[in-house]
Parts: sequence; structure tokens; C-alpha cells
Amino acid sequence: MLTENVFYIPQTVSTNVLCWKMLKERDIPEGFVVVADYQTAGKGQAGNSWESARGKNLLFSIVLYPHHIPIEEQFLISQAVSVGIKNVLDTVSDDITIKWPNDMYWKDSKLAGILIETSLFRGKISKAVIGVGLNVNQTEFFSDAPHPISLKQIAGKSFNRKKLLHRIVRAVGIRKNQKCLCPILVSQKWLPSLSGGDRNISGQNQPHLSGWRFGTRNRKRNHIQILF
Repeated sequence: MLTENVFYIPQTVSTNVLCWKMLKERDIPEGFVVVADYQTAGKGQAGNSWESARGKNLLFSIVLYPHHIPIEEQFLISQAVSVGIKNVLDTVSDDITIKWPNDMYWKDSKLAGILIETSLFRGKISKAVIGVGLNVNQTEFFSDAPHPISLKQIAGKSFNRKKLLHRIVRAVGIRKNQKCLCPILVSQKWLPSLSGGDRNISGQNQPHLSGWRFGTRNRKRNHIQILF
């Protein structure tokens, strides 16, 4: 068991789609994670599909309630999530880069994709579902995606997907009993050299990261069985 707020399903259309369905049906705590072994219609940016062999990679979505973030600053979510994931992947290779706003690369090969979908209320982001597809142990790719690669191909060894997911969730500050994600955490832990031009972070003319905070939600939490 990775965390009390992880829901595992062997197969689903898309973890993002399943997250939104669950949000309509019940109270979902912030930081809730849906993870699947396989997606029949994995989603990418601009309606693109995401190729992933069954049981080989990480396919998951995280639910957030970033109520305080104005619509015009929603890129803060992408920054924090992307750099949090990069911090974990940096332990595998020094050649991990972020292609803003939604791709992770190893050199010239695509390693991961991030899809952030939001729901708005009164000019603020009321809900956000962050979908992540990370190539972990897959070694053969058959789609026409340009230069896909996996962690196994990079490191020459297989990875424990459960442990990797746990590290990534922790790295983006989404864990049980977390009270806030403050500007100090973002600036000092995740983005120590972003403003100075981190050589491992690509992208130009990106918005300034001023920090963001998640407040706890005092709500009754429905019990959801943990299968992973």
C-alpha cells in the first residue's frame, strides 16, 4: 500500500476520465491518486493518445483543489508538478529535461507526458486533475510518437513501479496529512535554480513562479478500497 488515498484499477479508459467520474460521484480528498496498469484511450495534450504497454509503465492521475490560484496563473500547477517529477527522475540520469508545458525528455527522447485538466468556479480553479504517463519498463514502442524511451532503456534495469509512484507523489507534495504547499517549499526544494536558468529545465518566456498553497478541506471522506 502506497498511501491511504490511492485507488488502483487494472484497466480503465483513462485515469483522468475516471478521476472526473469519481469526483462527480463522491467526496474525493485532495492528493487522491488513481493508478492503472492499462488505459484503453490514454489522453495526451491536444487530444493525442498515449501509448503504454500493459503493466509496464506508470499511468496515474492526482486530484488537487487549488482554489486560491487565479486562472491566469494556472501554469504554477504545471511548474510544480513537472519539477517535482524531474527531481525524482534526476536520480536516474542527469540528462532529464522538461519541455514546457507538459513533456519530460531524456536527451532527445520523450520519457513522460503530463495532462492537467481543470474545473473553474468564480474565476478560480476549483478542481484540477493531473494525469501523468511515465515510460518505466517498456522497451518496445509501436506508435508513431517521436523517439519514445523508458527508464529501463536509460538505466539498463527494471524499476519497481509502486516505489517509483510513491516517490513521485511525495516529490510533488501530495501525501496524507499534508497541510500546505507553500512558496518556500516550491522555491527552495523544487526550483533552486529555475530563475537562474537551470540547464536541465528547457523552455523560454515562462511565467514567474511566486508559489502556491493548498489548504486542507474539512470534509467527510468516503472510504475507497485500496487495491494497489
